[in-house]
Amino acid sequence: METCETCALYRKSLCPTRADGGRDPGPGDWCGAWKPKGPAAKQPAANVDHWPSVTQVMSPWTAQALAAIPEKTLSAAAERGTAVHDVCSRIALGEFIIGIDEGQEGYVRSFEKWLTTQVKEVILAERRLYHDTLCFHGKPDLIVLLNDERRALVDLKTPVAHQKSWAMQLAAYGELAAANSYHTHVAGTLRLDPAGKTPKMKWYEDSGNGKATVAFSAFLSALSVWNFLH
Repeated sequence: METCETCALYRKSLCPTRADGGRDPGPGDWCGAWKPKGPAAKQPAANVDHWPSVTQVMSPWTAQALAAIPEKTLSAAAERGTAVHDVCSRIALGEFIIGIDEGQEGYVRSFEKWLTTQVKEVILAERRLYHDTLCFHGKPDLIVLLNDERRALVDLKTPVAHQKSWAMQLAAYGELAAANSYHTHVAGTLRLDPAGKTPKMKWYEDSGNGKATVAFSAFLSALSVWNFLH
């Protein structure tokens, strides 16, 4: 297996476009004769710089939930979380990572346990998606095909405690995925273990009780507040 330098996905041989000396594919393009696993990235609207991200929309409530935690602790956790997400995304895309920091290693090993035992195929990893109707954007961590053939939207988490606002975040990412033709069956948060143990998956499923609809309605309310204030 080789990893294509352009699109950073597993290929069974070197990328034909690179090997043949042709043009380099642009961002979001797929190279040579390889078929994409999902739809091509949409070209965002011209005013996209004014659209909020899911993270920005959620930020007031995230900050409220974490208000009791010392700022220094929060800063260190945020930095660690960003680094872990980056490494896990690259691993999901087939990169071989050397030199993982000691503080991140347990989380990464925990992620690898899940990836190698539960995932049949990685469809998307940290690609920014845009919602042309609701005018917001976001970058879901992963969309994967599970071993049981379900397509799953998965958000990686490093905090130990579950947060209620995660349901809103996942609902927003699910809407983004659907708007970009990534149709998923389930969505869940994967809490990675700092000691490298098996991570904890929490699926957010409707089960006929409308919880996913309620969570997305809550996100839409937050989006309306953001748009009003900005």
